[in-house]
Amino acid sequence: MDEAGRHGIEIVPGLEINCDVPGAEIHILGYCVDWKAEWFQEFLREQRAERVARVHRIVDAPDRARPAVDGGRGLRDLQGRLAGAAARGPGDDRRVAT
Repeated sequence: MDEAGRHGIEIVPGLEINCDVPGAEIHILGYCVDWKAEWFQEFLREQRAERVARVHRIVDAPDRARPAVDGGRGLRDLQGRLAGAAARGPGDDRRVAT
């Protein structure tokens, strides 16, 4: 955020929460979030931990339930990126996975 300001760029902190509901998917958007607030940092920690746990559930799933992945290489890459995201500090908004 500080670096952007030095270049005359204003960053509007925000978030998107995706929710699956019967027959639809809802995207909740929040702008001008106090990203330094403890409640928000705790939310991010929980989300990162769940992403890592999800990767482990996928890897541990029986072959018939596991998504097809390029020889496992793609999944290992995703695991590494998610583990890196979980280790990064607050305010690091680099995308983890798409």
